[in-house]
This record gives sequence, C-alpha cells and structure tokens, in this order.
Amino acid sequence: MQDLHDGLRSRDHFEILGITRGATADEVKDAYFRLARPYHPDAPLDASLEDLREKRSAVFIRLSEAYEILRNPTSRQRYETSFQARRAPRPEPPPPAAGSPAPASPPAPPDPAVDEKLAATEFAKAQRLMGEEKYWDAIQILEGAIPRLEAMASRRARVMLARAYMKNPKWRHRAEEVLGQVVREAPDAPEPYLVLGELYRGAQLRARAAAMYRKVLELSPRNEEALNALRAIDAEDRPPSGDSGAGKVRKR
Repeated sequence: MQDLHDGLRSRDHFEILGITRGATADEVKDAYFRLARPYHPDAPLDASLEDLREKRSAVFIRLSEAYEILRNPTSRQRYETSFQARRAPRPEPPPPAAGSPAPASPPAPPDPAVDEKLAATEFAKAQRLMGEEKYWDAIQILEGAIPRLEAMASRRARVMLARAYMKNPKWRHRAEEVLGQVVREAPDAPEPYLVLGELYRGAQLRARAAAMYRKVLELSPRNEEALNALRAIDAEDRPPSGDSGAGKVRKR
C-alpha cells in the first residue's frame, strides 16, 4: 500500500492499474475491480494499519480516476495522445560551434501544483459551459481535468460530469457509475445522492429516487431540493381524489 501511495503522482494510469498500454477494455475493468476491493474505504482494515487509512483512500480515488479515463474509448484516446506527446524522445541538439554560448538548460518537469491549478481553471470553465448548456464541451474538459484535481475538487467535478452525462439518456448508466464512486468515497456528502435522485426520477424509478432524497435529508435535513422532490413524488403516487358520488346512480 505504501509503495502504491508513494507512486500516485509519478505513475501514469496504466502503471497505477498494473496493465500494459495495449490492455483491452475487459482487462482494464478486471484490473480495476481486482485492485479496488482491498483499497475500498469500506473494506476491513487491520488495526495495526489504522494509520494508513487515509493513504488507502487516496489510492482508491487514484485507481477510480485511472479507470474512468481508460474505460471510455474517447477519453482513453485523448489521454494516450497526450501521454505519447509528453514521453516522446526529443532530438539531440547539434553540438555547439566553437566559441558559441553554452546551450540553455532543459525545461524543468511540470510542477504538480501548477498542473492542479490549471485543472482548477479548466473546472471553472466547465462550470461556465454547463450554464451555457454546452454539455459535450464540458464533458471533454472535465474528463481531462478530473485526474489532476485534489480529492474534494475531483468529487465535485465528477458530480458535475455525471450531470452532463445525464443530458444524454444513453449515458445514464455512466452517470450512475460516476456518482456511485463519489458516494463510496464520501458517503456523508449529500450532493451525489441528490443527483442520483434526479437521475432515477428522470428514469421513472420513483422508489429509488425517493430513497436517494430521503438520504439527502438524513445528511442535510433542510435541503429544499430534496424536500420539494419528495413532495412531488408523493403527489405523483397519490391516487386522484374524485367526487364521492361519482359512478353512483342517483335516485329520482
């Protein structure tokens, strides 16, 4: 666990999952679920390893981020293209001519803190695009930014990504998977349950939606969105009240 945690920043998505760059979609999935089980925040942890609980959670988040990128052909292709550009060998410069100044030092490697700030800027841009209903553009930005955000910002970005996925009925299952990961990582956060409620209600799964809204109210009792949604579901399920005399033959 310690070794994997220490390599979170330096290892790419393939190395984190322990797979080759030619791994199939099934191999990506198998590797993720094999590794995710022991690192899941709810998995039993020996008392002697209690001090590693936060590191285990960080590893699980990183595994989930790698899986989210590599399981999707579009985001995987974009990641691989970016990865190859970063790793491509640079041509050796010609030797300096006699009397010429010494060549400049090679550029410093990317600073993770700077990269995270850039990702935060991209997240803000995605928020603006969501407000403009440019959901596909927002998805493209979020899928690239999420792996570079710190834990809390990553969860917020994934909830937003799920909202964007929900705009396409064919991607509802993908949205559900993303929200499920956020719930497992942060079970006390009300927002992913709220969005799951919206997803299930949109799919006419009112019982599931109501369960999600009730969970929101357990965590945030005054949440107006959840309260209003539960009232609406209750009204939809309530049989219409008709005239008590309807259907009866009146006596002359």
